Order: sequence, then structure tokens, then C-alpha cells
Amino acid sequence: YLLPRSALAGAGLLINADLLARTLIQPRRTTHRFNYQRGGLSVLSLVDFSDAKTVTISAASVAVEIDGKCLLNDVSLCIEPGQIIAVVGPNGAGKSTLIAAIAGDITPTEGIIRYDGNDLQALSFLDRTAIRSVMAQSQSVVYDFSVLDIIAMGWVRGRAGESARQFGAAVSAIVEECAIAELLGRTFNSLSGGEQRRVHFARALMQLWRPQGSPNS
Repeated sequence: YLLPRSALAGAGLLINADLLARTLIQPRRTTHRFNYQRGGLSVLSLVDFSDAKTVTISAASVAVEIDGKCLLNDVSLCIEPGQIIAVVGPNGAGKSTLIAAIAGDITPTEGIIRYDGNDLQALSFLDRTAIRSVMAQSQSVVYDFSVLDIIAMGWVRGRAGESARQFGAAVSAIVEECAIAELLGRTFNSLSGGEQRRVHFARALMQLWRPQGSPNS
């Protein structure tokens, strides 16, 4: 999952649709699709929140080649504010590669990815953390961290004093939003698979949290 800024308010959301069957949302009739030479990869627009004020994400002619192998070729799409998008295709079609490129985890061989018109590659690490968060397909945790430890890993701020004052409010808001208060006293590795996904989702939202009334809330 790739979550742009203000995800709590219904922002754009890019989903790797291997888990689409378990996503309880109503599809829209409008469907956007693209294919490339390896075939089988589609983008579907599932939900549109017309009042959301969020980040527009675009990819133009993106190609990814690793070790001489073409993983993506000439892929273009635009994620408008308030949309939820699913990337659908068979195993190996390039879904995860596309999301990794859009998130900035890998650099495209060709093409450009923009957030609100800004070249993603020109944004610093801290700038990226302020506008998007990523929840990977699988995230194993070796050490016996608590649930609160995992949620706190999403707390990235450049102003240390402000972070200390607002951390408690952020945790309370995210825990309530994700309905995981009963999990806080447990270790992460003691949770079921579904509970672990909820905690990782809370961690992803934690990164995007802003106090109400702030410019980026």
C-alpha cells in the first residue's frame, strides 16, 4: 500500500491488488487500464472522495530495468486527490515494482514520477516522509518489539521539541482510528496475521499524522 498525505481524511491510496479480494470497498464504474509488453497489468480506480484535499501523484513513461531484465515498460498513470487505486495483474506482472517506483524506493530507468508536480527524485528523504507512507506486502519483525514500538516507528519529524509534545496525541488518534487499543499491551510477534497488518497500517498512518488545524493536516 502507498498512502499519500492526509490518508486519514480519505486521500488517494494505491493498492497492490494481490489482496484486493479482501478489500471491502465498492468499485466505481470508471476503470482506467494500462498494459505493457509483459502484459496483464491494469490500474482500476475504485473509490473517489470528491472533497478530499490531498496530493496528486503522476507517473509518465516509467520504465524499470534491473540486471538487464525489463520489469516495467512505458507505464503512465495519474492518481487524483481522493482516489483509491488498485493495481491488478498476475504474479510477476510488475505490481510491486510499480508501487516501489512511485514510492521512491527504486529509481526508474526511464520516465518521471511527480508528487503535486514535484519530481520525486528531487525530494529529500524527510520531504518524502511528509507526503507519503508505505505499507509493504510483508514486513517480518525479528525482535520482540511491542505494538507501541511498531507504531512509533512511523513517527518521523524534523523538529524534536514539537515531536515530543505531539507524539502522545498522535498515538491516541491513530490507535482510535485503527481500533487497536486492546493490542497495545502485547508484543507484535504474539499477534495474529490480521492483527499484525492492522498495526503496520497504524504505523503507516502515524507517519502522515498532523495535528488538526496545521497546514498539512
